Amino acid sequence: DWVLVALKTTSLSHARELVEPLLGVNTRIAVMCNGLGVEDHFARWFGPERIFGLICFVGVGRDDDGFVHHVAFGHVSLGHFQDNGLEREHLRQLLDGAGIECEIPNSLLEARWRKLGWNLPFNGLCVLYNCTTDGIVGNSERRAFALELSRESVRIGNCDLAAHGFGYRIEEEWADLQLARTDTMGAYAPSTLVDARAGRALEVDMMFAEAARRAEAVGVPAPALMRLIDGMRDRGFL
Repeated sequence: DWVLVALKTTSLSHARELVEPLLGVNTRIAVMCNGLGVEDHFARWFGPERIFGLICFVGVGRDDDGFVHHVAFGHVSLGHFQDNGLEREHLRQLLDGAGIECEIPNSLLEARWRKLGWNLPFNGLCVLYNCTTDGIVGNSERRAFALELSRESVRIGNCDLAAHGFGYRIEEEWADLQLARTDTMGAYAPSTLVDARAGRALEVDMMFAEAARRAEAVGVPAPALMRLIDGMRDRGFL
């Protein structure tokens, strides 16, 4: 009935061959990957009507033996690729039945940009400075950098929403809320930091570079994002 895609976007080139054999006529696909524009690939491969996005707002870490540590939060935001409310309800009911707290955004695109309001500053800067989240929010210079990245994500996201014909906007206070939430997390290692320290490829294209491409497309200056990308490039992550 459902295929849940929880791959890293660094494995996106293998996604089609992994998912295709699992599909029946009515199988739906929920894409749980980080980043922006990920569902577009699945829509091209398998048709837009069966594609959903599932954005996870949860802080977890996993030991080598598979033990999962739940650090903070624990809800999901969900949407349908075509923003079909009736289709979206199928996924909401599935998650509701599993006891998972759900948020229903105005659109899948909005949900993606809201998640980037956290991912850009914290997945990005924790890698740039090789530190956990407390090393960002607890340092005045890094904290200011993180806040500007989150604010830029809101500005770019709102212009992207407008370019796609949506009339609503992400509130400016969303950026401040991301830092306030992170203040409560302690020393949390985001997934990109875990991957960097393990010597694995990072999810830089769909998470950071795609946001920069959207900023250029809608004509929004993004100096903080470009500074982050330049810093990651200097360290060999791009």
